[in-house]
Amino acid sequence: MGKARVALAALLLGGCSSPSYVDASKDWASPNTLTNEVVFKVLPGFDAPKPDCVAVLPLTADKGISAKEAEAIRAAIYEHLAPRVREVPLADVDRLAADLPALHCAAVIEGKVTHYGSTFLGIVSHVDVGADLKMRRVADGRLIWEGSHIASSLDGGIPIDPISAATSLFSAFTNVRGEQSARLTDDLARRLVSTIPPMTLPSLADPGKPPTVKVATAADWFTRGREALAAQDYARAQDDFIQAIALDDTNAGYRDGLALACAADGKTEDALAAYRMAILLDPKDGFAWYNTGIIEFNTGRTGQAIDAFRHAGDAYLAKGDRERAGQAADRLQEIAAVYHAGEHT
Repeated sequence: MGKARVALAALLLGGCSSPSYVDASKDWASPNTLTNEVVFKVLPGFDAPKPDCVAVLPLTADKGISAKEAEAIRAAIYEHLAPRVREVPLADVDRLAADLPALHCAAVIEGKVTHYGSTFLGIVSHVDVGADLKMRRVADGRLIWEGSHIASSLDGGIPIDPISAATSLFSAFTNVRGEQSARLTDDLARRLVSTIPPMTLPSLADPGKPPTVKVATAADWFTRGREALAAQDYARAQDDFIQAIALDDTNAGYRDGLALACAADGKTEDALAAYRMAILLDPKDGFAWYNTGIIEFNTGRTGQAIDAFRHAGDAYLAKGDRERAGQAADRLQEIAAVYHAGEHT
């Protein structure tokens, strides 16, 4: 393989790689445009006090990006913020945007959509979705957080024979479909929101204190577990999910919650065991299959990872969730790319 082909192969692999997170408030010079970076900054006033409500304002857009595309990114940000803090419904924000104090909300997110589009060059396609966001306090307009990211997907390749040429053409073509832009929109929002520190969650009890009234149902314990997970209190989240499971051991979702908390706490094998129990309860639990695939791949068990992602894709398709089925297919493609690259190095 010539130098040009090696360079393009490396670029294609880089287009599918996991993002790196750059805290711009620390030692950092400038973003590397050849890597997949999520650049963010938390300013000193964020905790004084932590926001208890966030309103996502309409986003502006660079030239060539439609209002519909900008609104799709705004909606994705709203959805990913939902487990972390109380939000003002987007319709109410639109109605009262000219009078921010009337929102009765501590902070707003504003920003600009910088990228939303695709380029198709025969055997290679490139899809980008990007945004620059800022969070400000309504009371004084003070900037308390900002983040910038471009979620990208690069597909296709250099054909070496007629069969690989057809494969590259199909791969590049499918990469520019609307489903890919939708997946990247979700990736963009999820990655940016993940850099926002824990905020004040709306709950009947202080998440840092034991409840004054005994929680009676499995669903209550599960809700508490999700709140603890969002607050990054992983030990308490595990305890709460275990309480939910003790009251109802037939709900695969409770096992999924426990697995998430274990994984976040660094207990990889415990997380894997919880996902396997969830799958025993519900063989069509695509979420459990998908995350099992991630754990298996990250621990070097490539064969098991491939099997898990295939099951995830089948499970999501059976439930009509084509978007997540596509994400499982993407992971399979990434694993194959890494595997074949390792074979030829």
